[in-house]
Amino acid sequence: MGKLSIINIIAVIALLLLPFGAMFWSRLPVPDQDNAFLAVSRGQYSDAVTVLEQSAAVGDLRATIHLANLYRLGLGVSIDYRRAVTLYAKGAHRGDPSSMVNLALMYRSGLGVEKDSEVAYGWLNLAGQYHEPAGPLYMSEMLVNDELSGHRVPVLKQLYATIDNMPRIKP
Repeated sequence: MGKLSIINIIAVIALLLLPFGAMFWSRLPVPDQDNAFLAVSRGQYSDAVTVLEQSAAVGDLRATIHLANLYRLGLGVSIDYRRAVTLYAKGAHRGDPSSMVNLALMYRSGLGVEKDSEVAYGWLNLAGQYHEPAGPLYMSEMLVNDELSGHRVPVLKQLYATIDNMPRIKP
């Protein structure tokens, strides 16, 4: 009876720890993923796309950003601005400042999303809050080029003060 109880206790503990083990193993780098980044660095984009798609699908931020760049530039895939916007939005809403800048530039130009200077400015402002130097640079450029009225800046900074206030992209 004593052995059975110990075995039952161990089984229950193992079952309770199973979700934590799954989380741990899912966060380990996929060996093919490193090869995908190497392929990108070598210009072998089509070799990397499949692995990056799989990694991005399970939430890998780095893969998501690389994949967005490939779709935006048409490297290894056909140019698909809408897909790039969707991927950049995933990164931006997770707090990645380079995704914020790229998403802002897509809004600024109207690539893959309806052109919206105010939303672009909001993403650039947030990127600047994350210490991304491109954010303030592009913000200034928008004002100098009269893409946005200077009197709207305080309103926009308040309106888009946090990531949660930014519009969501519908996939």
